[in-house]
Amino acid sequence: PNVKMENLEKNGKVFYMNKKDETNFNWFVNNSLSSFMVFYNDENNLGAAKCKLYKDGVIYLYLYDDFGKKALEKIVLKINYTEQEIFNLAVILMVEADEKRRYDDDIESFNTDFEITQEMIDRFNKAEEEYSNIIERRKLSEKIALISTKVIDDGLKIKKFERIKTSDDSWSGWRALSGTESEEEKNNNNYYKSAPIWYIYEKLEPDFYNMYMYDIGTEFIRDETGKFILKKDDNSSEDIEENIVDVIMRERRFSLDNSKIDIQKMIDVNLNKDSKIVAKDNYFDICYVEKIDKYFICPIITWMVWYKRYYLIDKNDYELYKNNKSEFLNKFSIIINQRDNHQFLMSGSDALRDYCVSKSLETGVNEITNIFVGHIWWNGLLWAKILWNKKYYLVLPNISVPDIFYKETQISNIYDGENAKLLGKYLSDYQTEN
Repeated sequence: PNVKMENLEKNGKVFYMNKKDETNFNWFVNNSLSSFMVFYNDENNLGAAKCKLYKDGVIYLYLYDDFGKKALEKIVLKINYTEQEIFNLAVILMVEADEKRRYDDDIESFNTDFEITQEMIDRFNKAEEEYSNIIERRKLSEKIALISTKVIDDGLKIKKFERIKTSDDSWSGWRALSGTESEEEKNNNNYYKSAPIWYIYEKLEPDFYNMYMYDIGTEFIRDETGKFILKKDDNSSEDIEENIVDVIMRERRFSLDNSKIDIQKMIDVNLNKDSKIVAKDNYFDICYVEKIDKYFICPIITWMVWYKRYYLIDKNDYELYKNNKSEFLNKFSIIINQRDNHQFLMSGSDALRDYCVSKSLETGVNEITNIFVGHIWWNGLLWAKILWNKKYYLVLPNISVPDIFYKETQISNIYDGENAKLLGKYLSDYQTEN
């Protein structure tokens, strides 16, 4: 952008954005370092430039105009450094930034004048095993699935997913079918079109995200209610306990007193199928969820797999976007650009990484690889509904900042009073026990 240095935070200093995902996570999961950013210094403090450096030396540089409110240009560069040299930089950033808990800090303040030891390298590489399930999920999501032409061309609804054995390493084995295919059509590749797995759950059937990690031989069939059921060898379906009365926080289970819970107030919501406004240029949606009569702004998070976070807004804000887009963008710029802040509290998310769970739960160390199966609206929050050992549990969203997280007075500014008191009690109990 055509800006002067005094228009930029700290006269154009570069910040290493490692708070959400630390260096070794990005290295092993996203094949990159965490992002480097320059910010504008006005009251919104949005990004002016974002740089993403990958293992192979490729750089993606994004430039933003109008004080960060408008994407201006994307530039792709290749720097003349080896992967080993970039790896050494990653280890330095782990030691100097992540391990010292210096998050989103100015890179000029980092000490880089030290020798990298084998012990440092071993610490860095240890994370690869920790993130193995996420890495496996990402790799599989990029493999090819076959989609029946009756779905992709004729517009029929997907009624069946099946994963068959394949000798082609680029193909996942998954087929998406309408259920109307003849045997000849099922076994003839001319009746299919190919797409990566992520295309199916992002564009065609969001529920496939919860299925694609299942093994060869798996079949899912849509039942009369519209829900996909796991078909077993004896033609029965998976029997899963439906009683939701527990909460899991950081690998600990808290059984709640049933007399204090009105389960009827727990509302199962599908956030992908409600009416919404899509603001592609600014990477967010606005949706109205009729079931709970709530409005949300939903920024798109560009992580390993893109996903959405959800923040409550009201009907006036919804109408504001339609009538005065620039004023809306200014009001919610912090949410849209996801700059770390305490002004807004997240109601929920499409990713388990934004909930109060440990890494072992998040990566699915379980007999079922993906445990996040949906959202429950309860007490003013979008709780994650997770499947653990054939039983459903609820997980509290990570609203993260302790001095806000545990104060009812702060929470009640965002959520209605009675719900805030109930939530505050659970948070206080959890804090006391830990």
